[in-house]
Amino acid sequence: MRVIENYKHQTVNHQFKPTMIDQNTLDQIELLISSKKVASYKQSNLENWFISYRAELTQAKKFFVYLHFLEIFLRNKIASEFNLDFDEWLIGKSSKFKFNAKEQDKIDQILATLRKAKKDINANNIISNLSLGFWTNLFHRPYAKAWQHNKMIERVFPFLKSPQRSLKQIQKELETIRKFRNRIFHFESLQNCSLEKMEQLIFKFIYGISGVKIWDILQ
Repeated sequence: MRVIENYKHQTVNHQFKPTMIDQNTLDQIELLISSKKVASYKQSNLENWFISYRAELTQAKKFFVYLHFLEIFLRNKIASEFNLDFDEWLIGKSSKFKFNAKEQDKIDQILATLRKAKKDINANNIISNLSLGFWTNLFHRPYAKAWQHNKMIERVFPFLKSPQRSLKQIQKELETIRKFRNRIFHFESLQNCSLEKMEQLIFKFIYGISGVKIWDILQ
């Protein structure tokens, strides 16, 4: 058992035994995955590259669950706290909050899609269609005043320690998570990623938002 700040996590090691797959099948799999991608796995495990590939898929599956909770917790917590102070900020009717052009364009695209589909224009429908990148962009410098307003950053991350609530640090760390998340969702290799570091970072923000020790509820 190892302790990561305020949350504990029992590491599970997945052991993969060599699977008897005939060479023709492996060649077909390699062709469909792409020889270029497979080459990176062969560098570390020439004879049993598919075992390495399969092990990485298991890691990606585990992180998918963690990222599921983080993304939903983050967007809903930001939305709920901003709603209290900035009224209808997501549909551009707040005099207290203004989006940059990039974020406003994303909102406008979603509003147009909802109108075309004849769906209700409400916060829930907008929030569910916004990407993680939209939410992490809100931590950039142009939105600093919103985070300074009425202790907003403390309200969104009530369980982070004071030194961890630096807007610059949070933006940098969430951007690191976003890029890692995209690697998983776009089926890219994780071989050069520090998985233990990413796990700690994701756990930190899940706990910081909710006070939930994520591994405890996944046992």
